[in-house]
Amino acid sequence: MADRVPQPKVYDPQMVPEVVCDGPMNIHWIGDRGVITFTHPRARSQPLFEGETQIDLIVRARITTSIRNLVALRDLLVRLLPADKPAVEMPARGGTTSKLH
Repeated sequence: MADRVPQPKVYDPQMVPEVVCDGPMNIHWIGDRGVITFTHPRARSQPLFEGETQIDLIVRARITTSIRNLVALRDLLVRLLPADKPAVEMPARGGTTSKLH
């Protein structure tokens, strides 16, 4: 077996929270960087109390990274979600793994 280069340890000292982003997303380019913008639909408060629903798309997160990292993300998604296999739902308990992709 070939010697594997150990991966650096992953730390999260600021306890970065997960953010729900179930709305449309977009990507734009600034030089050699891509910026992915994630949104989430949210109802306006006042109309709800008037019996109406008016939805806005709220920007919840922006990720800026190199094109090289975006290509790596694409490759990871293609590997984890191949087009020739049906999508499967993750179990309710989640899909955590100790494997670093």
